[in-house]
Amino acid sequence: MKSICSGILVSLIAVLGLNAQTVQEGLRHLENENFKSAMEVFDKLITTQPKVYIHHYYKAEVFTAMGNIQDAKSSYLKGLEISSKCDECLVGLGKLELNKNKHQEAIKNLESALKGNSKNASIQALVGKAYLYIDKPQAETALTYLEKARDLDPKQAKYWIYLGDAYQLKGDLGQAMTSFETAVEKDKNDPETYVKMARIWADGKNLDLAIERLETATKLNPGYAIAYKELYEMYIRARKFDKVIPILDKYVELSGTDVDAKVRLVKFLCFQAKDYTRAITEANKVLEKILNNTHFTVG
Repeated sequence: MKSICSGILVSLIAVLGLNAQTVQEGLRHLENENFKSAMEVFDKLITTQPKVYIHHYYKAEVFTAMGNIQDAKSSYLKGLEISSKCDECLVGLGKLELNKNKHQEAIKNLESALKGNSKNASIQALVGKAYLYIDKPQAETALTYLEKARDLDPKQAKYWIYLGDAYQLKGDLGQAMTSFETAVEKDKNDPETYVKMARIWADGKNLDLAIERLETATKLNPGYAIAYKELYEMYIRARKFDKVIPILDKYVELSGTDVDAKVRLVKFLCFQAKDYTRAITEANKVLEKILNNTHFTVG
């Protein structure tokens, strides 16, 4: 009996580990703006585990990032249908309402999510992000929740990053940089922090320091697409054109099916690098992908 229980436990741990790894894979694709691959991951998870509400939440987050608001709302609601305790889904719905300037509806959803979560740093941070990462950010309101999340879990580097974004939005660049530096102290291997710091240096016209931070980000995590995107743009600003193509190629590779990324490559090859042969080759690849994804109806 003991050996049977041990076997079951090992299998359970393996399944849970695989699930966590797969969720992280989907989130990594989402972070890299590779929305098609992210959607495939979460669709697969929903197929195999349809009653796990958090998968529907993540799918809704992909739809939100794509600007597909109606499908995002449907996925958040599906998560709530599976479990009324999907507070993440309530925050997601609140975020959608904030973007539509429907503040009363937004507050209703956000307050419902916060109910019973006064000591839950993750939900506090999600609400703060809902106010911060929208079309018309509300930095002061966001700070209220982000500071509470930080106080509840000061070791979490991401909370310091969100705080830095909020301070930067307010124009308090000193406090923003301090928050980012604290984030590095908490987790020196998170490339996002270095990208955020680079933006502040770039705003101050210190392109050399901005480039240094972005190069650090790519070394820390060679799979972090945003760092490559901002690095090639920074090289262009600094007129270091000879360094652009390898970085832009890497960004295109990581962004997967993102047509916009491929168009950026074609533009640079054509107008800056003057590599017309490759520009035509890459342009044909883009056109082929667009045509393959287009369905024509006759009659």
